[in-house]
Amino acid sequence: MVKPPAHERERSERSRGNESASRVTLFEDESVVMTARPSLISTLPKLIVTLGLYELWRRRNTTILTNRRILFGAGIFQRTEQSIPLSNVNDVVFIRRGVNCYAQVAGTHRGRNSMKEIGPLSASVCRRFVGELLKRT
Repeated sequence: MVKPPAHERERSERSRGNESASRVTLFEDESVVMTARPSLISTLPKLIVTLGLYELWRRRNTTILTNRRILFGAGIFQRTEQSIPLSNVNDVVFIRRGVNCYAQVAGTHRGRNSMKEIGPLSASVCRRFVGELLKRT
């Protein structure tokens, strides 16, 4: 059987109750495992100072874990998106700093070692993210 070209295999999928994953283009055999975004508690001071406008940025700063890769997205007007295949992930670390938790992902990107910090997240979301990522790498 002949596989269709990559651009025909891609599809846009709306995840169950997950509005941030609705705009993500996934491959045919790919599914969203979980979505992480900065916790509301850690961004509360910024929300108060900006009278709630910071919530727009918080919602657009997402990390999506699929069964094949990690997708990072940040920004509203100047959007930056990055995709790291799970095969390039070398290590993941759970870090707790006060009430904030972070997941540090170490991997290779274009032949170089890189470190990506995801957070601040709530402790439960961060532990779940690290656990799901460790299961898949």
